[in-house]
Amino acid sequence: MRVESIDTNVLVRAAIDVGDDQTMPARALLAEPECMFSVSLVSIAECMHVMVRHYGMSRSDSISSLRRALSVQSIVCQRDIVLAALDMFEAHLKLSFEDCLAAEQASAGGATPLWTFDAKLAKQHPAAKLVA
Repeated sequence: MRVESIDTNVLVRAAIDVGDDQTMPARALLAEPECMFSVSLVSIAECMHVMVRHYGMSRSDSISSLRRALSVQSIVCQRDIVLAALDMFEAHLKLSFEDCLAAEQASAGGATPLWTFDAKLAKQHPAAKLVA
């Protein structure tokens, strides 16, 4: 089995139908039976940003869409980190997905505390600690 990679644009089209002619080819690519597709944490964070900021999707719809896209069996990513970040993002409305993802990556890697100047993050995630 081959392992290839996809970028943010392909992931966005796997997650949502953006109304262009690229959604179907993106989804067909991910259905390729002889291939797995690696997705970086950067692309996952960027996908969430695009859905919320560019397409104006609600937080909850974006979370559901990203969860659905990541459930595609051919997608390979740091799924535990991403799912934990999505849970944190869903539970803490004042945090950005990027901050949630960084904190979960720090936790998963045993690289804590995650030092930050973001008081909201430091108050709401146990891995984050405010630089004083």
